[in-house]
Amino acid sequence: MWELRFRRDGWSVETGLVKGREPPDWYLEEPELLEGDELFLRAYWTLDSERSMGFSAGRIPWSKAIDYGVRLGLVPRMCDALWRIISTMDDGRIGFEMKQSEKQSSRARRRARAEARAGARKGKASTRRRSGKVRDYGR
Repeated sequence: MWELRFRRDGWSVETGLVKGREPPDWYLEEPELLEGDELFLRAYWTLDSERSMGFSAGRIPWSKAIDYGVRLGLVPRMCDALWRIISTMDDGRIGFEMKQSEKQSSRARRRARAEARAGARKGKASTRRRSGKVRDYGR
């Protein structure tokens, strides 16, 4: 998750650090990479381009992860381990993106409601909502 957030917001954090601002909490929680973790990160970001794209990003295909492992010279058992790790990372990314999408949708709905209220105030006639119906008073 840290990697996804850094890819999205890292530039603004680094700009803030240059200007002497305190970094956000999430930035300070960067996970420590252990020996061998780089292999999985590189594999994940390489395989990221293999997902199908539609209305939203699809999952990384199992076959692509296994093929990648075979190309690296991994034995079948390690290819299975590679898939489990890639799949877990992918679950995290999809969950992260769903939360971001929900936040954007919520902001858009709030903005649309605020714009509708502002537009109603500017109109010639005053309107009131009761039981889901708009009634016009004073033409």
